[in-house]
Amino acid sequence: MRKVVISVVFVLCYIAVYSQYDIGGNGSTYSKARDVRYKAKINNFTQNSSPKIRMNFFLNEEWNGGVLFNADSTIVKGCSYRYNIYSDQIELRTVVNPTDINLVSIGSKKFIYLEYYDQENVLNEGYFEKISDGDCLLLVRREVDYKKGTCDIQGYGANEGSSIKEELYIKKNDKPAIKIVKTKDFFENIMFDKKEVLTYLDKKLILFMTRNKIKDIVKYYNEN
Repeated sequence: MRKVVISVVFVLCYIAVYSQYDIGGNGSTYSKARDVRYKAKINNFTQNSSPKIRMNFFLNEEWNGGVLFNADSTIVKGCSYRYNIYSDQIELRTVVNPTDINLVSIGSKKFIYLEYYDQENVLNEGYFEKISDGDCLLLVRREVDYKKGTCDIQGYGANEGSSIKEELYIKKNDKPAIKIVKTKDFFENIMFDKKEVLTYLDKKLILFMTRNKIKDIVKYYNEN
């Protein structure tokens, strides 16, 4: 009797589950699943067969010379332009003559053009971001650091890679800027003319010369 009951329950469950299908397995749920699989297959085929292209946002990536005619009839010459299709803007580029300027403000950053001693102790000139003002200037010099690529990078066609490095410089009075050495002795030699600063350096427990600590030292020098 127990076997008969179990058999009846099994048959009823089978009928309830598969009543929505016909004999060929073409029920609505099955059809939907089959359509999804088919569409996914077609979509994947389309994506895989599509060429990989690099979108160019510019009408011409190169900067070209041009003339700007303003609505007030003034004319701007000596600049280069290009059209950015993505942002729908005309971009302008010009080269600033550093001998004609004292300071350039770009956003919240201020840049000055100064003489400095490079790593080979050769007198050079270039742009610096000014971090602090006063008798002693704290500056940031940014340069491109070229490095040879590793073997596996060269395998992809890149012979050398590059990165941007930042170096802190200090400029005192009319002397060229020099690269900061992150030691207590360096600042004592630069700021020897103010005893208050030397006392300040003695009292400060400086184990690591971080950028913020250097800013504090320069600020203290300029305020005393």
